[in-house]
Amino acid sequence: MKDDRLEVLAKFLEIEGVEAQKKMAIEEMSELTKELCKSWREKARKNPAENEQYIREEIADVANMVDILKMIYGVEKIEKIQHEKTERGKKIIADGLAEKNHDAEE
Repeated sequence: MKDDRLEVLAKFLEIEGVEAQKKMAIEEMSELTKELCKSWREKARKNPAENEQYIREEIADVANMVDILKMIYGVEKIEKIQHEKTERGKKIIADGLAEKNHDAEE
């Protein structure tokens, strides 16, 4: 089965327009935030499986919106920045591990 997800998202962007998709991204991120906050409440703890399913659904919605935002702001540019941030993260981890090993030796 061909994954046409990105084609469908690009069509949404074309039909709905940039501003509408930016607003939708904010709405979807807000819904994910809301579900994550609910996970700490007593009600969600009584039925964590239901809350986790809502969280999964909102993560999927946000992931789709992130892909649309990448189309708006430049996939290649964003992937370059992601790579740079990953490399920076590797250095932070390596430095932290080196410091931790140094502390353990003392």
